[in-house]
Amino acid sequence: MNKIRNRKWIYMLPMLALLLTAIPTAALGAGIQGGAPTLTVNSTTRTVMFGGQEWYVIGTKNAGGTTRGVSYASMPNDSATLLLKTGQASSGSPPYGISEFRKNSNSNYTTDKNEYKGSDLHKRMENAADSLSSAERNVVNKRTLTSGDDSAGHLMKGGNVADQLFWPISYDEFDTIKNNSIRAYGGEGWWLRTAVADIRDRAFYASSDGIFQFQLPVTVDYFALRPAFNLDLSSVLFSSAAVGGKSVAAVEGGLVGVSAPAGTIKFTFLDNDIATPALTLLGTTNGTGSIGYSYTGAQTGTNQYLSCVLKNDGGVQYYGKLASCANSGSGTVTIDLTGVAAGDYTLDIFSEQANENNESDFAGAPATMTLSVDGSGNGTVPETATDNDKPTVAGVSPNTSGVPVSTAALSVTFDQAMNTAITDGAPVGSVSLSGGDTAPTLTFVGWSNDGMTANYTLSGLAYSTTYTYHISGFADTEGNVMDAVDSGYTFTTADDTASYIVTLYQSDGGTATVSHTAATAGTPVALGISSLETGYSFVRWDVSPSVAWTSGSAGSRSAEFAMPDSNVAVAPVYQYSSGGPVRNDATVNPTAAAFDRNTSGTGYADVSTTLTPNGNTFGGVTLDGNPVEVSGYTVSGNQYTFEKEYLATLGTGNRAFVFNMSGGTNPAFT
Repeated sequence: MNKIRNRKWIYMLPMLALLLTAIPTAALGAGIQGGAPTLTVNSTTRTVMFGGQEWYVIGTKNAGGTTRGVSYASMPNDSATLLLKTGQASSGSPPYGISEFRKNSNSNYTTDKNEYKGSDLHKRMENAADSLSSAERNVVNKRTLTSGDDSAGHLMKGGNVADQLFWPISYDEFDTIKNNSIRAYGGEGWWLRTAVADIRDRAFYASSDGIFQFQLPVTVDYFALRPAFNLDLSSVLFSSAAVGGKSVAAVEGGLVGVSAPAGTIKFTFLDNDIATPALTLLGTTNGTGSIGYSYTGAQTGTNQYLSCVLKNDGGVQYYGKLASCANSGSGTVTIDLTGVAAGDYTLDIFSEQANENNESDFAGAPATMTLSVDGSGNGTVPETATDNDKPTVAGVSPNTSGVPVSTAALSVTFDQAMNTAITDGAPVGSVSLSGGDTAPTLTFVGWSNDGMTANYTLSGLAYSTTYTYHISGFADTEGNVMDAVDSGYTFTTADDTASYIVTLYQSDGGTATVSHTAATAGTPVALGISSLETGYSFVRWDVSPSVAWTSGSAGSRSAEFAMPDSNVAVAPVYQYSSGGPVRNDATVNPTAAAFDRNTSGTGYADVSTTLTPNGNTFGGVTLDGNPVEVSGYTVSGNQYTFEKEYLATLGTGNRAFVFNMSGGTNPAFT
């Protein structure tokens, strides 16, 4: 099976190349284009949304090193410097608040109070940058602020400040803008980072109308925080209208035609932390007007999609959202070529986090292939072979000897994503078991593991019986049907003389006895209290799992139950004979957690719970009555963490970990 190769993003277009329509021309209007557009410095109409705020472009440096507007010695090529616009016209508090340059209580300076390094203004700028997401921070170029960035008469004091994401502009940078409409900000004005050279406690701020710079004491005046930052344009994949734009492309709504965005824009950035999907051409769709692919490994989560673009020598021509990946990273998609002009294209399919209006988007590296569209609108992918590989069984569960007859779950795992269609509650394909006088009952539950594992409930197993799997009729997402399996996969149930363990946990308040530490299923097991501590009386027996009482009950001091076909844990519960309260039960928080056995899923992770003993003594963890080895979990204080590698061995379905305590009800973590 020939899988699609992963290639780097390549956009063969000038910065202002237009995207063309992919469906009838009446659908034109969405503002999207490939790469970053030519940004006009000090434009009041072409602004940028980033980090949930609107920004002016006050400086650029192209890939060849030519600068315009505000620049500095270490400014990277292919970047733009942006200055906050949000809050400019508001009479209320600006988005990052107001501050003194330095509070009276802040003594973090070496000689002069107007040093920027360590000032309250400096700290507030760093706090503002912390509001960016990690993906946003990755596309901001860090800057080291130095006194050498300004002219001799207007210096930043206090020494260099390294690795700054946000920073206030300087006196000279303010002067470089030379546009009062952009420089105007704040009801009372906004701080610059520049100190007054010959006065130790004064710094410059900009007037609210953007006309003047004034010098004022750093400890008594509050002005707006107005950050600037430098954006890495080399990581921009798309530019789109901040409102509308890419959101016009509906999920599974076909390719959309677009034009270059006007006014306020936002960007889609390359994010190498977003997974690249693995794609396989659906061979029956090749040469038709709707090219199909199966996919696995796409990034999942909020606002995650599988998207695509078509490119030719003129750059990006078409864009579409193929599928939502909010909950699953696998499935099938079709690309409707209606309205696509005849010609040869490069088709890029990629995982994309397409966020709301005014929020930056992020995309992973694409899977890339060539696509030729003929005059009839039919597309062919000549370099990609059709998947003709039949699916095979990769594993089954249960698959060992000594399987308890109470086992209630069965699963079959295949080597690739399968057709997960369900008709009248049944999947495409069947699973049955042979062996014994009566065939066990299997009921289909659903698919897991990104469509690779079929899960069933199981009942009716007999003791001492070897069962053989019969698996047939299942097909993969490309329609290839498996060869039937009638041998090679078996399991054997435990015999009815198998011995199971009885674990007795003593509790504070008395001494309990049990007649057997191991017994076969059906054996009577007697419980009793040989002695009580002063001031205590017996309350009940806590037994896990539930048992059938053959003499007395859980509330009887002497009682007897029939041994089930599984291990059993027993603990007595006492209370003060004076009528005082029953000892407080231990608790766990949380009481439940979700775990995904798919190692590529976001749910494949350790799970933790915190035990509150409430005066009781911890005596170990059991699962289905069996002690859990300490290698299966780690303990830090009262936090118990069950490791993902151990959880992956437990199969599917709910599992209850019981915390056995010296008294009270034993809490369970499911």
